[in-house]
Amino acid sequence: TIVYRQEFLAPVALHYLKALRCLVGHTPHLEHLDDVDWVRIVEIGFNCLLGDPIGRKFQDEDLPQDVDDSKLFEEDENQDEDDLPATPRTGKRTRVGTPNQSHSSINSKRSRSLLMQVSVTHEQVESMSLIAVLLGSSSSPILSTEYDYLPSAIMNRLGRFLERYSCDTSLLHDYVVALASTLSQLTLNNTLEVTKFGLGSWDALLKLWGTRNKRIKEGLVSIFRMLFPFVTSESETFRLTAMPFNLADGLRTLCSVLDGEADNRRGVDGLSLECLRLETADDSRPQLNSAFIAKSFRYGWNFDGNQALAWAVLELQADCIAKVCRFQR
Repeated sequence: TIVYRQEFLAPVALHYLKALRCLVGHTPHLEHLDDVDWVRIVEIGFNCLLGDPIGRKFQDEDLPQDVDDSKLFEEDENQDEDDLPATPRTGKRTRVGTPNQSHSSINSKRSRSLLMQVSVTHEQVESMSLIAVLLGSSSSPILSTEYDYLPSAIMNRLGRFLERYSCDTSLLHDYVVALASTLSQLTLNNTLEVTKFGLGSWDALLKLWGTRNKRIKEGLVSIFRMLFPFVTSESETFRLTAMPFNLADGLRTLCSVLDGEADNRRGVDGLSLECLRLETADDSRPQLNSAFIAKSFRYGWNFDGNQALAWAVLELQADCIAKVCRFQR
């Protein structure tokens, strides 16, 4: 077994995870995986990835969030005050040490500690790959009524990943694949959880755009396009149950990020006229609902994957500009 006394069995954990990934990587094995086994493997993968107790279940209450740093410093200062010697006359404690020490130096140390990257282990790399495969399965029980807690639990953990890891982690590609697969299943079946995730993780997802990997950017474009209608929804039900979010600033930031791709040599390629065909769409046929077809132009013979990504980026940018203009009216 991979778990011994509620902890990973270190000598075999990595090989065990690799073996599981090989098994589920074969489609017939993945399709015939029992729902109970699917849930347990995903639980173990997320626990390893997020540093949770390895025996934690999806039904368990969420672990307490990270303690506020300001409270930690307040406790340290109070403890230091208790350890200071009292003056013989007043009985009050006076601080002994460097008088020039300011709160700015404490804050700088705190910020440096927060910027320290979380080291990634080999087990976490394999766990992320395993999660991406399982969440991408068409036979996953994520929409099963028997496991109605899965959407909330999985989206919560996908959000915690963005809080724990930086944008240059080696886990990012598999994370984007796992997130896109999960959203594709939940956008029509669990809109509330998707909206909560979108509002709470929008800024963190924007930070991931700094990667140089075009495959990751392709996945991020797909994620932003799926989250866009939920983030911009005017439903009060979603607004009251989700995290507070400045929609105008979030859309402006996305516009700025996408606009910067044109000046980036390693960014997404621009849309080339040589890959397009000028043709007026016939209003009598529903052609405008098809992919890569506009009113006066459409995809051409040389239209490839890079051009498809450029088209998607332009569409997303146009949607953002349209929403921002509505806010300015």
